[in-house]
Amino acid sequence: MSRQSVASEAGASHFTTSSFHKFMCGACLNSSSSPDSSGKGKSKSSIKKLSHGFHLVEGKCGHSMEDYHVSEYRKKKNHELGLFAIFDGHLGNRVPSYLKDHLFNNILDEPNFWKDPATAIKNAYRSTNHFILENSMELGPGGSTAVTAIVIDGKSLWVAKHW
Repeated sequence: MSRQSVASEAGASHFTTSSFHKFMCGACLNSSSSPDSSGKGKSKSSIKKLSHGFHLVEGKCGHSMEDYHVSEYRKKKNHELGLFAIFDGHLGNRVPSYLKDHLFNNILDEPNFWKDPATAIKNAYRSTNHFILENSMELGPGGSTAVTAIVIDGKSLWVAKHW
């Protein structure tokens, strides 16, 4: 989320089970790299067992990595949630680090998340962006893009982005 784009809003998309399956198959990564930059996992309790993978590549631009990712499963209100994200930092790592630690909690704490995930996701992106802007002195001059994906019970996929 960039400090300069206060008015920008997250776009949220919803996928059905069949399109979700195609998406997950297309996202598989088979690469021989170090364990620190790749990973995989599986859901534990969904009726449909889901698996995921990720791979990170650090560029050669002469500064430390400013990017973060989330790849985890979480139980909430008798639902299994797959939480996946990439936060691409710009001019520092404080904003993407903040997003990694707070954005999913902000989304899941939205009162209407279970009834209207699209609106809840947009509201959480907006409120998180507002917090970052209000606390720019502490977080520094940088910003971040954010791409999140939430899988609910292995049946629906909600994807959002903020550039």
